[in-house]
Amino acid sequence: MPKPQSAQTDYLAAMRRDLTWFEHALPEAGRLACRLGVEQRSEELWRRDALEELRARIPAQATVVHELLDSIAERAREDRKTMRALEGELGAAFRAIESKVEAVESSLAKHLHQLEEAKQHKTSRTKALLKELQDKLSAKTKEADEERRKKCDEYAKCLDAHSRRLQAEEDTKHFEAACVVLYCELCHALGTVDDLKRHQNAKAQPAPKPHPAVKTEASQKAKGAAPKKKAKIEDQYYDARKDDGGRFFQLFRHIAAQARARAEAQALHERQMEELVRKDLANAQRRAEDAERRAQMAEEKLLRQQEKALRAESKIEALKEEVGEEMKKTEESENALNRALGDVNRLRRVLEVTKKNQASEIATYRLQHASRTYDTLWSILDNPALSFATIPWPTVEAPQTPEEITPESIRDFLLSEARRDGRSKLEVAKKERTRWHPDKWVTKLERTQESEKVNVKRGIDLVASYLNDLVNEVCPLNQD
Repeated sequence: MPKPQSAQTDYLAAMRRDLTWFEHALPEAGRLACRLGVEQRSEELWRRDALEELRARIPAQATVVHELLDSIAERAREDRKTMRALEGELGAAFRAIESKVEAVESSLAKHLHQLEEAKQHKTSRTKALLKELQDKLSAKTKEADEERRKKCDEYAKCLDAHSRRLQAEEDTKHFEAACVVLYCELCHALGTVDDLKRHQNAKAQPAPKPHPAVKTEASQKAKGAAPKKKAKIEDQYYDARKDDGGRFFQLFRHIAAQARARAEAQALHERQMEELVRKDLANAQRRAEDAERRAQMAEEKLLRQQEKALRAESKIEALKEEVGEEMKKTEESENALNRALGDVNRLRRVLEVTKKNQASEIATYRLQHASRTYDTLWSILDNPALSFATIPWPTVEAPQTPEEITPESIRDFLLSEARRDGRSKLEVAKKERTRWHPDKWVTKLERTQESEKVNVKRGIDLVASYLNDLVNEVCPLNQD
C-alpha cells in the first residue's frame, strides 16, 4: 500500500494543475464572451458551447476532488485500521508480557515462600533436635553423675566397712592379747603351770616309804592323819584349778574361732563388695564413655545439620540472585516495551499532527476552491437556463437539495480566511446578504427550469434567512 503522504501530494499537485488551468480558462472565456457581444448569434452559440464545456469540466474537477477526498478518507481509514491493529497487537503483546511477568513473579514468590518455610522448618527442627540432644546429654550427664555419686557412696561405704573390718581385726588382736594377759593373770593367780605339772607328776609318782623307826601309836595317828588330809585338799585345789583352766581354754578357743570366722566372713563380704564396686565402677565408666561417645555423635550430627542449613542458605541466596537477575531481565523487557510504546505514541502523535495538517490543508484548499467556484459561477450566472445544481450556493459542498443548506455550512464558508481575504466578518456577511436578497432573484427565477423552481425558491429563502441571522450574529452592536 503506498504511503498516504506521497499519494496526497500527487493528487494535490494534479488537482492544483487542473485548477490553475480552470482559473486561467474561465476568465479568458468570460472576457471573450463579453468582447464579442450578445448581438451576434454565432458568438452567442460559441459562448454557450464554451459555457457548457466549462460546466461539463466543473463537475469533472469536482468529481476528481471528491475522488481525491474519498481516497484520502479511505487511506485515513486504512491507516486508522492499521494503527488499531498495531495497537491491538502491541496491547496483546504487552498483556502477554505482563501476564508472563506476573506468572514469573508469582512463581518466584511461591518458590521463595516455600524456601523460607523449608528454612524455618529446618531451623526449628534443628533447634528442636539440638534441644533434645542437649536435654538427653544433660540427662545422661546427670545419670552418670548420680551413678558416680552412688558408686562413690558405695565405695566410701566399702572403705568404711574395710576400715571397720581392719578395726575389728585390730580389736580381735587386742582381744586375743587381752585374753592372753587374762590367762597369764589367772595362771599367776592360780599358780604357775609348773606347779600344776609338779603336782601332777608328784601325784603320779609312788609315795615314799616311811622310816622304819618304831613310832608310837599316838604319834603315828597324829602324823598320818594330817598329811593325808592335806594331800586331799591339795588334790581338790589342783583339780579345781585344772578344770577352771580347761574351761577357760575351751572358752578362749571358742571365742577365738568365732572371731576368726567373723573376720573371714567380713573379709569375704568386703572382697565381694569390692568386686561389685569394681564391676559397677567399670560399668559406670563404660556407660559414661558411651554417653560421651553418643554426645560426640550428636554433636557431629548437629554440625552436619548446620552444614546442611548453611548449604540450604547458600542455595537460597543463589535462588535470590537468580530471582534478582530475572527481575532485572523483566525490568529491561518492561523498559524496552515502554520505549516501544513511547515510539508508537510518538508516531501516533506525528500521524495525528500530519492528519491535522493534511485536514487543515485539504479544508483550506476546499474552501479556496469553493470560493473560486462560487465567484466563477456568479460571473456566469446570466445563463438563460438555471437549475438548482448551477446556482453558486454559499457552502463548501454543493448541496443537492434545500435541506442540505444549513447555517453552519454557510458560516463556515463565508467566514473562512480564504473567503474573507482580509475583510471583516460583518462586511462579508452584509455583502452576501445583499447578494442573496430575494428581490434580486426575481428575474433569475423566471429563467429557472419549471421542475426546479420550488427548490431554488426555497433554497434562496433559506440562504437569505440564514444570512440575516449571520449579520445579526457578527454585528458588534448585537454582541454588546
